[in-house]
Amino acid sequence: MTILLNLLLAHFIADFLLQNRQLVETKKYSVLPILLHSLIVGGLSYIFVRMLTISVFIFISHFIIDFAKNRITKYIGKSSTKSQFYITEILLFVLDQVLHIAVIIFLLNIFREQILYTSYLHIPENLSIICLAYLVTIWVSGILIGFLTKPYEIQIKADKESGLAGAGKTIGQLERFIILTMILTNNPIGIGFIFTAKSIFRFENLKKRKLAEYILIGTLYSFVLALAIGYLTKYLLKVVVK
Repeated sequence: MTILLNLLLAHFIADFLLQNRQLVETKKYSVLPILLHSLIVGGLSYIFVRMLTISVFIFISHFIIDFAKNRITKYIGKSSTKSQFYITEILLFVLDQVLHIAVIIFLLNIFREQILYTSYLHIPENLSIICLAYLVTIWVSGILIGFLTKPYEIQIKADKESGLAGAGKTIGQLERFIILTMILTNNPIGIGFIFTAKSIFRFENLKKRKLAEYILIGTLYSFVLALAIGYLTKYLLKVVVK
């Protein structure tokens, strides 16, 4: 279990923390950024598990999956409507992550005998689970919410006043961080105060119907995902960590 958690940490750190927006965009036009990103994933996997064979296979599989995803996205983007493309983006994002995780689990089963003799990085399992929960809640959920709200964002762009660049994204990350922390520290009552405070500060925007609905949709997605991940994390801490 420890090595699985280590590889998942390496994957999510490399795929989300160490992959900025610029790298994601350049991957659409060149193979080199995909290769660079895959090398980072493989290198970080080696740091966490100290197994060259598994790390090399992760590097190769990550490159193949990301390359295929990039080509499929380009092809579908040219031959589908905007609404179809948004759905496809969400499905490809989820499928991409599922395949990466499936490869990790598959490799651990193939090389399970060698794992017994490796000097992998020892991180307490409860700490790994909590770190994974924060990574998924803050960064992975943010990207998923971006995909889910993109159709509405286009509708309100004309009515939307310019605000601080990236402010909405940061607010969402902070609110999910606070919600997860409150759940893990057994203080869920405070979540209601976050929702109330956000409503007060957004009061002027709530007078515009389209913008108000857009904000509400994004907030509810954010709250639901943070709550679900929070309670799943508590369950895993009870069941997995003994």
